[in-house]
Amino acid sequence: MNEKAFYGQRDTNVGRSVRGHPATFGAADQKAEKSGCSPSTLPQFGRYAGSCPMRKAVTVRTTPMTNDNVHLAVLITMPHSHYSEKARWALDRLSVPYQEQPHAPLLHRLATTRNGGSSVPLLLHGGAHFTDSTDILVHMDAVCGGDLLYPRDAGLRREVEALETQFDEELGPHARRWAYAQLLSERSLLRQVMTRGVPQLEAALLPVIMPGVIRLIRAALKITPQSAARSLERVRGIFKEVDARLDDGRQFLVGERFTAADLTFAALAAPVLFPTGYRAAYPALNDVPAAMRTEVLRLRDTAAGRFALRLYVQERDRSHAVA
Repeated sequence: MNEKAFYGQRDTNVGRSVRGHPATFGAADQKAEKSGCSPSTLPQFGRYAGSCPMRKAVTVRTTPMTNDNVHLAVLITMPHSHYSEKARWALDRLSVPYQEQPHAPLLHRLATTRNGGSSVPLLLHGGAHFTDSTDILVHMDAVCGGDLLYPRDAGLRREVEALETQFDEELGPHARRWAYAQLLSERSLLRQVMTRGVPQLEAALLPVIMPGVIRLIRAALKITPQSAARSLERVRGIFKEVDARLDDGRQFLVGERFTAADLTFAALAAPVLFPTGYRAAYPALNDVPAAMRTEVLRLRDTAAGRFALRLYVQERDRSHAVA
């Protein structure tokens, strides 16, 4: 079974990455692998100045959500997925009533396929479905009146979107590949992470299919010692860029308040930081291999790492009330 058959083809329009399941190796990564990019040659955030790629069009409601017109949203996830956490955090932040339907890897396809998608997170809301974490944020921000996750100021919005796109395409895929590379040999620990919170039948089935799931993840993610090392270097490079951005003492990445850029960085950095406040099962840091624990502690001790951990402490439980 190939990558597309296992994880599903995701959005590749207008420079967007292929992303969904936390083990998917995205198109942005494939391009970088072929070009032999290193962190020192990766484009900096400034590449987007004044020319952020346009977002793929999504269906949105323009009427602000109220208690009278809101419909219960359904969020289909794999709980440990950091892209699922990104969508979940946005719904919590916007005070959107929703029901999460968590699923185990591979078995999630039973839920996504019958709801018009193939990957997670998948949001069902207002008669439409949204199959990309960023589209979920854009849609729900508009539904809730706008200007909660994306600034109304055009220049600031472009800056937020540029950072979000880079984190989606670079940080997310490389953080998950490195994390999986450390944990695939820890089968019992990985099984606990993948089954916590999922339906009982799926939790019972996963041990049976676990060897196949691990083989598919390893193949889809192209995990080798060399590729994992390259992904860790890219994560370090992005953290250094965020370090530099925070060097002027700012509290948030763009402007004076929390935006989708901050949310995306914190959520997608989770596999290399193990933040307190993550809304799904992560192993205890003391339970992971020593080499992984050492690197996590090293990343936590950067300005970018401290920033992401602070966001989980100070911002993860904050919300905007629906009018």
